[in-house]
Amino acid sequence: HRGRRSVPPCDLAILHALMNHRVVLALACLLLFIQCVVLIQTRWVEDESWNTDESVTWMREGRLRMSSFNADLASVVDARPPLTPIGMGTTFRLFGIGIAQARMFSVVAGIGTVIVVWLLALSFWGPLAASLSAMAAATDLFIVIASRTARPEIHCAFFCSLALLLFYKAREKNSFLLALGSSLSLGAALNFHPHGVGFVAAIGVLLLIEFRARVFLEKRFWALVAGVALSIAPFAIWICSAPVNLQAFRQVYLGRLAVPLSEKLAAEWPRYADFLGFGNRKVPLIGSVPVRLHLALILLAAFVLVYRKNRKLAIELGVVVVVNLLWWADQVSKGPRYFAVIAPIFSVIVGVGLAQLSTLGKRRRQASALLFLLYAGTQLAGNVLWIRLGRKADYPQVAQGLRAAIPPGASVYGAITFYMALNDRVYYSYDRTPFPYALANLHPQYLILWDRVMMHGSGTGLDDFVGLRGQLTAFVRDHATLAARVPNEFYGGLEVYKVQ
Repeated sequence: HRGRRSVPPCDLAILHALMNHRVVLALACLLLFIQCVVLIQTRWVEDESWNTDESVTWMREGRLRMSSFNADLASVVDARPPLTPIGMGTTFRLFGIGIAQARMFSVVAGIGTVIVVWLLALSFWGPLAASLSAMAAATDLFIVIASRTARPEIHCAFFCSLALLLFYKAREKNSFLLALGSSLSLGAALNFHPHGVGFVAAIGVLLLIEFRARVFLEKRFWALVAGVALSIAPFAIWICSAPVNLQAFRQVYLGRLAVPLSEKLAAEWPRYADFLGFGNRKVPLIGSVPVRLHLALILLAAFVLVYRKNRKLAIELGVVVVVNLLWWADQVSKGPRYFAVIAPIFSVIVGVGLAQLSTLGKRRRQASALLFLLYAGTQLAGNVLWIRLGRKADYPQVAQGLRAAIPPGASVYGAITFYMALNDRVYYSYDRTPFPYALANLHPQYLILWDRVMMHGSGTGLDDFVGLRGQLTAFVRDHATLAARVPNEFYGGLEVYKVQ
């Protein structure tokens, strides 16, 4: 072996392949790629069309705005971090508009994340830890889903993980330039998603632990400040360049400060319930049985093993995780997808911890292999099941039916979900455009009704659109004719109406 530490032989043949850790890295990247591209056009959901709308609009107009939210300030300017629409819009400009193109932008970031995880574990412990960590990342449910979804979390995960890697390299070499690279990477993460704030705070805490009262005298601290400031300066200048931009920023972010912290904390449990594998309305698993509990236990055991061998490393990785969890607690959104941002750290902990266990004798080498197979194998099986279930959500088939019913050039009113299918039509989304406003000001020619969100709400347990259903039912009875039915098991019993 070549590496920082020698790796003892293991009784299981599968670990023999780990001797060539670069080959394992390539296999891990290939495994993630396969999980991302199989059925890549299925299960296209609301948030993805939301991001696509802004990306396509930026490509066509050079403006950051939502074209389908005509009654909302976002139709004038969208003050969310700009790199998702700019990056995805550039992808569309180069390769055309489509689901595969939108998601491949995330796939590339997912593969990059696996590589960074491998490098982190290699620097912490050696080739075996690097191989285990890379495979753990390539099978991690949250990394896989984020990598095959047109959302910004996986890009944030990549740049945050890269920032942590450069932070450790800067410490090792006492390098201002590497520290600056770390902070520029954090700035890139912030330009994809506000959850980069958690890693900025975490690395700040690590510097404080390292230097204590002298932290303000250290060049690596000022590299952190300078890099982050330089990275977000263009966005900040743009926000302040026009009153409407500043108004949009306040609408997106400052309104969330009005939600009491106690209310935010009370709503945290569903996030962790999803992490542990409890079933819910969106993902009906086995109800009250936490099917992912064993993963949390293996992760905890691996952390204890890291702590016993390298207390400083364990504490620092723990700080990164805890600071991020505390940052999430103050956020209004309580979905589990944010675990993708710290999932790379979980993968490193599992890889390093089980690699350390394998050095403690034959039986523990066997236990290490079995625990890793349980950790990665069950997640891979879950990913396969998740991808296979996506066949029910055949978005291309639904798109074909909608496009056949709605002619080019027509204006349409429906869920944001179907923006991608009809991005070359004039599209108005009921998510942010009340029907009375659309009727009086936009005069849509076609209506897409009875989709799953309109019928059952946004998945939080509330019937968000009961009023809208009543308005549309009364309207189509007297003022519209049925043009087509486009039923789908996932998207609902869609009906397309032509307004008379």
